[in-house]
Amino acid sequence: HIEKSDLVAAVRKAEAEQEEKFATKGLGATGTTGVGASGEQQGVLRPEPRPLDFESVAGTSAEEKQIIDLHLLSEAQLQEKIEQNGHDVPPNSSKHYLVALCRKALKDPREPKPKKKEEKAEPENAIAEYRRPTIGD
Repeated sequence: HIEKSDLVAAVRKAEAEQEEKFATKGLGATGTTGVGASGEQQGVLRPEPRPLDFESVAGTSAEEKQIIDLHLLSEAQLQEKIEQNGHDVPPNSSKHYLVALCRKALKDPREPKPKKKEEKAEPENAIAEYRRPTIGD
């Protein structure tokens, strides 16, 4: 059983040691951010990100590598690839759906569909023909 006074003394001692430790490093009382002696902002050091190396993963089959390669493409690239293989792309599709559809399109290629020509819209300031309303309108 620890006495309350012993516990309070241990906490105060630990806080004092922590403040001394941060003071020697020049971080300040909080320990996460502060202004160093040179005036630059200091913070938590983050490790350098490792490069993506999918070949080193053990047990990846050719099918899994194809899925990984497709996931690395952007959504626009996936849609273009699907359309090149003659399949339709539904609007507002998620990337996972596009990857699955692209895999299906690559397995079953079709003749590419001709792109629809955009209809020429009339300019907004064009004068519309005015017709008087009749009784039946």
